[in-house]
Amino acid sequence: MSSRLLRPLALLALSPFVAAQNTLHVPAQYATVQSALDAAAAGDTVLVAPGTYAGALLFPGRDVVLRGGGAATTILQGVGFEPVITCAPGSTRLAVIEGFTIRGGNGFDAGGIHVDRCSPTIRDNWIVQNRTSARGGGIGVNFGSPRIERNRIAQSTQSIRQVFGGGISLLGAGAAEILDNVIEQNDALTGGGIAGNAAGTPTIRGNRIRGNNATEGGGLVFQNGSDALVVQNVIDGNTAARGGGIAHTNGNIVVLNNTIVGNAGTGSAVYAYRPIAVLTFVNNLMAGTGTLLYGDLWRPEIQHVFTHNLLDAPTVFGAQWPDWSGNAGVISAPAQLRADGLQLAAGSPARDAGMPRAELQATDWFGDPRVVGTAVDIGADEYAGRFPFGSQCGGNGRRLAIVAASGGLPELGNAAFAFDLRGGVADAAAMLALGDSTTSWNGMPLPRPLDPYGLPGCAQAVSVLHWMLLPTDSAGACTTGCPIPNAARLRGVVLHAQWTTLAGPIGQPGVLEGTTGGLTIELF
Repeated sequence: MSSRLLRPLALLALSPFVAAQNTLHVPAQYATVQSALDAAAAGDTVLVAPGTYAGALLFPGRDVVLRGGGAATTILQGVGFEPVITCAPGSTRLAVIEGFTIRGGNGFDAGGIHVDRCSPTIRDNWIVQNRTSARGGGIGVNFGSPRIERNRIAQSTQSIRQVFGGGISLLGAGAAEILDNVIEQNDALTGGGIAGNAAGTPTIRGNRIRGNNATEGGGLVFQNGSDALVVQNVIDGNTAARGGGIAHTNGNIVVLNNTIVGNAGTGSAVYAYRPIAVLTFVNNLMAGTGTLLYGDLWRPEIQHVFTHNLLDAPTVFGAQWPDWSGNAGVISAPAQLRADGLQLAAGSPARDAGMPRAELQATDWFGDPRVVGTAVDIGADEYAGRFPFGSQCGGNGRRLAIVAASGGLPELGNAAFAFDLRGGVADAAAMLALGDSTTSWNGMPLPRPLDPYGLPGCAQAVSVLHWMLLPTDSAGACTTGCPIPNAARLRGVVLHAQWTTLAGPIGQPGVLEGTTGGLTIELF
């Protein structure tokens, strides 16, 4: 599967915005970030060079782009009892904050970024180690509709034990979009990861929400008429007294194709108390210990929707939560996940067991086609027989990638299946290794360090049963076909692949230049 387990959170975004009228450079032209923001007109870009910049910032109520040199190297450091950035009212999603580490804030309405009656785009940042005494440890939204995407929002703490929304808080009507973020290790009284209070119609899609802690709603909480769409998230390892994964009290919430696993609390997946609106739970994989679904759905006149969910727990329904095990498509069985606890194993009953919905995405959480078999799978993962592991090494700053997509999926009878390399050295060479193990080869443990071969810190990740040396093209890419026979005896066969790039072409002396991560394929 196309890896999204560890997302590249610091890449500069590729989505369009209004072309800049002027670029204001910090510190080459302006000594401080604030002075550049004050001087910037709508459509201008404030470009901040790598470094650490201390002080609270007021982002103007204009559509300005504030761009750092990358989250790994450009740090906005909070001081005093203020958020690191406060967005003044008025800006739209054409206003952008991207490419920073934002840390050390300590405010009331937010710790990292306070979005006050505005709707900026906040993307590709690391928003970490901030504090708050009321709400929004990482980002606090007050009556806004921001687009928050591809950030890491982590390690937010409470000044006092009353915080609403450890990672992100949404307060007041809006249409916020929270997309493809990693939200982890945050702490709050309610909503360790995300909290919504009368938050309008937020969309929460494609996020990894893990390891957060709260009294209610370890991963997410929704209160007072928050009509949220929660689709294709992985919500795992969160803890709360009530609602380890999700807690809900009011609002027409739609929870679709999520993987909610390994959370802890009364209602380890979901806690709902007397909601006066419709709960819609469709195509979710929910697994955990203790009681999975707990609460009081007390209004018989409200027709909740609960279909095509997979439920895996010692006790599924607790308190006054109805026993919906007989509802259409509901499966009460072991989830059968792979070792990572997130992806479906070949024998999982979640495969082809979901139902179509208009809100479904074209791809799953891992980047594979959303429907592979006869029907959509239950959960955030669509079984596609391929599983990435590890990460690239070397490559002199290029992004080396192993891809098994150009020829389709590893299905029996697929004569077009191929292994592709992207990001190698142009007009040089690359070696593909195929093996049956990721733990040992010829008596040597794997991964095997490649330091003696001129690749310090890199490793051989797979055994070598077969290898081939291929030329790369002018873009540093190459492809080799691997046709799969239509033979039933091959079903379930597992192979592992890894590319190693060379600095020169075949036939000329060269050195190893980099390695991709590994890819496991399982024939189906």
